[in-house]
Amino acid sequence: MVREAARGSLTVVASLALLAGPLGCQELADIWNGAAEQTNEGRENRERAVQAEEAKRAYELERVVRKAPAKRALESESFGTFDSTSPAGRLKALLERRLECANDECRREVLETVRRDSALVLPGISELVTRQPEAITIEAVRLAGLFRHVASIEALGRAALVGSGRVRAEAVWALGETGDPRALEPLDRISRLDNPLDINSAICRAVGAIGRPEGAPILDRLYSAADPRTRGECVRAAGSIGSIEVMPLLRRAVDDADTSVRDDTRRALEKIPGKEPKRLIRKLGSR
Repeated sequence: MVREAARGSLTVVASLALLAGPLGCQELADIWNGAAEQTNEGRENRERAVQAEEAKRAYELERVVRKAPAKRALESESFGTFDSTSPAGRLKALLERRLECANDECRREVLETVRRDSALVLPGISELVTRQPEAITIEAVRLAGLFRHVASIEALGRAALVGSGRVRAEAVWALGETGDPRALEPLDRISRLDNPLDINSAICRAVGAIGRPEGAPILDRLYSAADPRTRGECVRAAGSIGSIEVMPLLRRAVDDADTSVRDDTRRALEKIPGKEPKRLIRKLGSR
């Protein structure tokens, strides 16, 4: 008798699981608790509710699929477009070709074309460092640094502020490669932000590449970073400047906790004339 009752209970549970379909555990429990009283009409109502919910989900999914092409078209339209004969249009075509190159020889040919037609295409860099696919932007930024294109400094400053992580790092490098003191202004603005450590290190290298005393306050500010690598970059950049303007930074760096930073400090001090640098070198030697 007990065995028959147990078999009957299992049959009810199995039937309920089939009827529940996509229903959750709570709904299944509710059915179980009221199984004896549930009528055919109640089961049909529940099944209709489930079907309606599934139809609603299918409709929402269809809407998403229908909207996807329109969304991609809108994103595509957000990129800047240029006349094919304009500097930006010509340069973009060359950069797209370079990105499609399968070997170094092809890439060198494109670069040689840019070099040959630099007066026609390099003015387009400023328009390609924003509102373009990341790959095009990075290629344009690298060209600005490679050709030391000072006319692109303002655009590079924008890219270094608002670009993606890769674009920012490349733009900071390109600002330094221009070697122009006007590039210190955007570098100063960027140095005041809460940057990742690699960006701060890149700023120090860029200031050192420019090598002007006006960059000393930027290095002094970034030296306060807790990362020894960034501090070392700042000290090496101070050595590249090699003037008394970097002495406030080097006075602090003499007591740096990191041995490699102190070694960089000694080498930087050796490039600066005067009695104080010599005295600080002796202090470092006594450690």
